[in-house]
Amino acid sequence: MYKFNRFRFVVISLFYSISLAFSAPQDSTVEALASVVKVTGRVDQKRVPLNDSLIFTVRIEWSGDIGRYQISELEDPIINNLEIVATSSADYRMDHQGQAIAAKTFEFVLIPKTIGMAYIEAVIVKYIDNTTGEGHHLMTNRIDVEVFEPILKSGQSWLLLYLVVILVAVIVIVLAALYWMKRRQALKRQRAEAVPIVSLEQEYLSQLKQAVDPDDPNREVSESFFVISKIFRKYLARKYDFAALEQTTERIIQKLKSFDLDEELINNASEILHVCDVAKFGGSEGYQDQLDRIYTLVEMIFENNLVKNGDTHPEVKSSSS
Repeated sequence: MYKFNRFRFVVISLFYSISLAFSAPQDSTVEALASVVKVTGRVDQKRVPLNDSLIFTVRIEWSGDIGRYQISELEDPIINNLEIVATSSADYRMDHQGQAIAAKTFEFVLIPKTIGMAYIEAVIVKYIDNTTGEGHHLMTNRIDVEVFEPILKSGQSWLLLYLVVILVAVIVIVLAALYWMKRRQALKRQRAEAVPIVSLEQEYLSQLKQAVDPDDPNREVSESFFVISKIFRKYLARKYDFAALEQTTERIIQKLKSFDLDEELINNASEILHVCDVAKFGGSEGYQDQLDRIYTLVEMIFENNLVKNGDTHPEVKSSSS
């Protein structure tokens, strides 16, 4: 049994050797063809930023009889984490040391999708030997590309710097405007605080003294009564918030009584208004001593209320009973 198995091994080995001997020329022909037509696949950069692109080039080159091989059109490569944005192809003819060389290139412009690894699978190049009519194919190697964080290009860096300068300028302008507005408001407040607050009594007391000079011997008595009446009515209108200029003396007195004011103030106001009415509407020019008294009464009301400055109605009686 052992001898039989040994015999079978020798026979099979001999048969295999003979088969190799007859098939050797055919294999060498394939290798020769493969050595004549060369295919390479490469990328212009193995590491690419996310905001850049890369070029994948497939080059088919052969020498000798340029018209011997017919290269088929190349299909788009199978890619991962990449996107094809443009393709192109070109044919070349050249002479190197007296030997004709032909080449055909296919270029694919690719852009990465995400940060990480990207892959270009092996590309199959098919061609036909016009002499024999046989078809052959070759394959490129699988290529991996590293995709990293986006970077600023030279033009983009200048643009970024320009935008930063503009942003800083805008911020400075806004801050300056805000500072100027706040400064202006502060100055207004300071000016407002610097202006002395003039009370209502001070205002009308000043008007009275400017309009009527009791020591002026040439003053017109009737005109002085009219001016005093007008000033006093304006004061009452603003002090007690009613239309004292348009109302009669009786209505004014009734209005003052409704405020529950001191009786002395009401009596003085009644005397002032009645005497001025007589001087204005009665045809009488009035007497100097009457004018002096009316002037003194109005002045006294203003000064008394000035002493009580701070009360809305300083002469209003207490309502507690």
